Amino acid sequence: GLLRHGDHISLLHANTGGLLSCDPYESATNDPAEKATSVSKAILQSTPIARNTFVIVPVNKEDNLKDEDQLLRWGIPFQLSCCPLLYGRPEDSFKEKATYGREKKLLLASTIKTEHRMSPLSCEQVVYLTERESSYDTHWVAQMPAKTKNSGFDRFVNKGTPIPVGERIVLQ
Repeated sequence: GLLRHGDHISLLHANTGGLLSCDPYESATNDPAEKATSVSKAILQSTPIARNTFVIVPVNKEDNLKDEDQLLRWGIPFQLSCCPLLYGRPEDSFKEKATYGREKKLLLASTIKTEHRMSPLSCEQVVYLTERESSYDTHWVAQMPAKTKNSGFDRFVNKGTPIPVGERIVLQ
């Protein structure tokens, strides 16, 4: 199969084996619109956990309408939304335009590391959840991992092609 907008995914770190988790009720900063993320130990199980699940969302609603197949493609920006099941009842997840008790969805975001803003544990670039849909910090691009010296060429040639389910990706 191929990844599509609306698919639910988990983000596993290839080196540490940890899953990125949403903490929508814990503040990441003094800004009330920013919520925390954490890394949890990956547990192999048959049922996904809402905390570790994200929804692939198109950057522009118009893009979703133009692309009839709604496929996620290499090198094309998208957003990752926190799983809506964290906000409400499971039966609400099938309702169109459900808000799950929130006015805005929480999107995964990241900002460049500075001396004032960095991850408190790793001292690297901070990853958090935000309600700001228009923020460029919420735009992600899936790139092919570097496997050879010609990875730049491979990324260029494959830009715009659909991404298979289970494929290793680099998020930028």
